[in-house]
Amino acid sequence: MIDVFFEQEKLHEAEATNLRVNPLSDSDLTLSPLLLPSRFVEERFRASFDPYGSNVDLIGSETASQLITSREIVEKPSEEPMVDITSAPTEHAADPEKDALEESPEKDNPEENPETYGVLIREERTANVGIEDPVLCAELTRQIRGGTKELPQIEDLYFKDEYIDAAFARKRSDGSMNFLVEKYDSTLKQTMVQLGASQKLAQARLKAIERVRTEHKKAIDKAAKEKEVLRVKFEDLEGKLKSDRASKKELAREKTRLEQATAALEKEKAEILAERDAAVEKLIKERQHLKDSRSLEVARERERVQAYSRQGELLLWSRARLPYSPKRLWKGKELIWASFGNEEMP
Repeated sequence: MIDVFFEQEKLHEAEATNLRVNPLSDSDLTLSPLLLPSRFVEERFRASFDPYGSNVDLIGSETASQLITSREIVEKPSEEPMVDITSAPTEHAADPEKDALEESPEKDNPEENPETYGVLIREERTANVGIEDPVLCAELTRQIRGGTKELPQIEDLYFKDEYIDAAFARKRSDGSMNFLVEKYDSTLKQTMVQLGASQKLAQARLKAIERVRTEHKKAIDKAAKEKEVLRVKFEDLEGKLKSDRASKKELAREKTRLEQATAALEKEKAEILAERDAAVEKLIKERQHLKDSRSLEVARERERVQAYSRQGELLLWSRARLPYSPKRLWKGKELIWASFGNEEMP
């Protein structure tokens, strides 16, 4: 514990060398909660600490009986009796060592109080002793021997006022140091408690992380198996797709070839139809020409037959005036047949 504060003090001294400290006023040196507020002490700490409780064992009973908690008594003497700290309330003076460091019964057994996580926490109870009198602070400092001889009385010192001021400032500094140590100690205890809770929380988190890792590994293995199955299916589908694409290309080429053949057939069909139309038209013309020529020939033949018929009738009637003769009748009949082109008469 002392090593920790020693290292922190070194760090503070190193930081203090980089700072520019202005001269301090009298109000800045007021660190006691019994005096005026100081800018070095927050208001929320004033009612929760006693910076002079740990100095009880540093003085004897005779000197402690002369300590007075009021600063006004030194400045203005009164007829009130002096307070004897040795006869203070029994809860503090009966057994100072027990009151200075008293263990909490609830925290002796870590199993019964699991919130401390095995850290022994002591409740410190100190006597309500205040060092606010500069003269008494100087007297207390004078009794600390630096050699074999005692320091002369304060009234016999040449620099009496300076010695009183220095001793008073030193005791106030000791009180501030004790307050700082108390705060460090309480913070360290809380930190140890929180550290125990953090260790348990870390163990729980490690278990949860291990469980999540196991589940994650199982999920990865399952995903790998599914991926392998999907890869096989994908390769199968990819092969089918390639074959389908090849078939599609072949069908496209076949379609192009058929389209070209269809175009050629359409062209050939158009040429054949054109030739057919020309031949049909020609045949129609020839038929019409033949029809016209046959009609003309028939008409001419009919006219010729009619002319022969009239001529035969005239000849027959001219001969009919003569006396009847079979030969003449037969000859007239031949003439009629001749007029029809030697065709058999109906």
